[in-house]
Amino acid sequence: MGRTYKPSDHSVMELLADWVLIMEELKARGVTRSNNNPTGDLAEKIVAAHYRVELANANKADWDLKTRDGERVQVKGTRATLSGAAKLGAIRGSMGSFDFVVVVIFLAGGFASVEGLKIPPAVIARTGVNNRINGRQITISKKLREDPDVEVIDFGPALARLEWTKALKGN
Repeated sequence: MGRTYKPSDHSVMELLADWVLIMEELKARGVTRSNNNPTGDLAEKIVAAHYRVELANANKADWDLKTRDGERVQVKGTRATLSGAAKLGAIRGSMGSFDFVVVVIFLAGGFASVEGLKIPPAVIARTGVNNRINGRQITISKKLREDPDVEVIDFGPALARLEWTKALKGN
């Protein structure tokens, strides 16, 4: 039986070294594409599984994948806060450079539970704020979730198709 890992037992430098090793292992397993915060990469994988398509080349600036119908999708991922509000990273490019944004919101407790929103450019244009970030930034809020043009996505079937999520459910 293995020991329980307690972050509080480790120095800051040990924690950072662990982070590097963990990120390298996630990349080696194909879970992430970069060594950045895994939230964005995990969100992209979930959305690609939802639409049953491959991700675009990682250097695409304005969209991350195309649906089978040819719609260009920009993917954003965030972790929910206790208040339920979260700001997304900047949505760059013109509103015509993608057909919609799909947001994956990882709920409290890590990466096992997610919520999905499909947001058209018109909603981003009217609700997003442009504060010296070279793009529009939107906040996931109750008001945004209740916008009649925002669609809720059920990622349950997509999560079931992803190999790395099986451990989350104890399978």
